[in-house]
Amino acid sequence: MFDNIKFFFKAQTSNILVTVIGGLVPVFISGIWAVWANNRTIDFYLDNRENYLFQSIFIIITVYVLIKIRKRTMFDIVDSKEQIKQYMKKNCGLKIYDNDTVESAYKTVRGTASQFFYAWLIVWIVWLICYVGELIMSYNMDCFFTITIYEQIFDFLNSSAMFAIYIILTSVTVNYKKRVKNDYTYMESIFIWTLLLIICISGVIVESCNPNSTMAHVMPFYISAVSTITFILVLGKLNSSYLKIPSFFIFVLYIYAIIQAYIPFKKPAIEDNDWIGIFLKYSIPYITLLGKIVLMLTICWISVQRRFIFYVIHRSTTIDRAEELLSELNKEKVSF
Repeated sequence: MFDNIKFFFKAQTSNILVTVIGGLVPVFISGIWAVWANNRTIDFYLDNRENYLFQSIFIIITVYVLIKIRKRTMFDIVDSKEQIKQYMKKNCGLKIYDNDTVESAYKTVRGTASQFFYAWLIVWIVWLICYVGELIMSYNMDCFFTITIYEQIFDFLNSSAMFAIYIILTSVTVNYKKRVKNDYTYMESIFIWTLLLIICISGVIVESCNPNSTMAHVMPFYISAVSTITFILVLGKLNSSYLKIPSFFIFVLYIYAIIQAYIPFKKPAIEDNDWIGIFLKYSIPYITLLGKIVLMLTICWISVQRRFIFYVIHRSTTIDRAEELLSELNKEKVSF
């Protein structure tokens, strides 16, 4: 593992530096300014406006990193087309009926990788729109309720993109109907997402019409639950032996996913003896920022040494051959 980490830092030096600097430097500058402005009194609290600003700066910077990673990965897939096809012939147990068999398997790998990175770009762009919008509205003190609705809508959109990543990693959606017969996992996932969407739309409409309704109190917890569950589903897929993501990254990302369930408990006004509220008030901005930094580093990690390409190759061929292999295992015993 140490050699892999060493190679990772060597291969992704520029992306790592841009990601870490883009996330931490604004926070350090803010801390230094706070010390100078408050007569050397250290204040670790990031108010909402500072949080929105720092998150927006970080996301703008790392969208560039994500585009670079996608471009490099897709170039590698196209440039190494024949090598990938030969690898699948040799190592994936494909039944070669004609030239179209391996070509189709290769197109599945290429299409899945493209969908995966486009979905992550959507996640990042939705985050950016959300934080920039919240930053703008934060200058109007009368917009608190509007910010809440706005935040819920974009949190759900972000969760939808995360859920799409989960479906891509689970079902390898390229040419799904042609490749897999009698498997309704993909359609079941779409049905679940549609149900979640209907609940979200209904809740936002009711909340907008009556801010004091029960739904208005329930919706923040519903949105947080959806965000937490979808993120954990994605992490469960990324935590694969094919990708070998460092345990520290996975640990931080699970904390980031779980803390989203506690965001509704972060109250605008905190009493001195409300230790849970105080902890959430001070920690959530830092945890969410650190979580995004580690998430981008994780995407950098899986792009090194063709790890993601390796994952998609074996995931897609395993799905294609699942019924065949299961039938092979369940064959009746033959006595000789």
